[in-house]
Amino acid sequence: MKALVLSLISCFALTLGYGKDEQTHRLPSFTPKPGSVVAVYVHRFKKDRWKEARATFQSRFYREIKNDTKDFRDSFILENPEEAEILGVTIWRSKKDLDDWQQQPERAKHLKELDDYRSQPFEAKRFDLLGMGSEVAIRRHHKPVLIPKPGTLVEVTTNFFDKARWKEARDTFEREIVHQARKDEKDVRDSFFLERPQEGEVITVTVWRSAKALEEWTKNPASAKEAKQFDRFRSRPAEVKQFRVLDEIEELVQHR
Repeated sequence: MKALVLSLISCFALTLGYGKDEQTHRLPSFTPKPGSVVAVYVHRFKKDRWKEARATFQSRFYREIKNDTKDFRDSFILENPEEAEILGVTIWRSKKDLDDWQQQPERAKHLKELDDYRSQPFEAKRFDLLGMGSEVAIRRHHKPVLIPKPGTLVEVTTNFFDKARWKEARDTFEREIVHQARKDEKDVRDSFFLERPQEGEVITVTVWRSAKALEEWTKNPASAKEAKQFDRFRSRPAEVKQFRVLDEIEELVQHR
């Protein structure tokens, strides 16, 4: 799968809501932790049908989400109009909740309604939550570093590691990237990390305060150094992609 760009809990706010007129902080409906199951839903549409596809997606899936008051999941949606892509990212309370939802007839019906607009087949992939940048901040202050709003820039980097070196790559990533992110108290970015051991994949999802902040980090020599240290583990080059937050579902539930 191409690099996903999204962002979670305020380490990524997948599970954290915000106010309509100004940012507010609250605890998530349930507390994600390392090992929590995360589902990533990838919709790639024909560019000449983008507006119709986007509108159909919103009308079908938002109708269900807006009326959802249960606390078994937290979600948000990312879009890349230039590539005609929509990503749905959901942290689930349990694998059983995810399995039950994916078997619902209404879900299959809504997905089928989007088939005419697709340029590629729909993808649904499962990951485990490896860690969150704001994990410490949330425990200490009961609030995230950044809370995504519609239009917020999100960058996702997908690392493809050699399966034969998975444990070494994963342990190095956790030590050098995840642990360091937990210590980062700056408010220009926030990250969370997903892993899929069976495929040798680790995804970094970063929410940026601004495009300028991302540009400054990209130019920083530390950025290239950080990525280069994993070259020896890679089975192919990392993929990077950018999205904008289309809408955060929790906000819709909170203020419906």
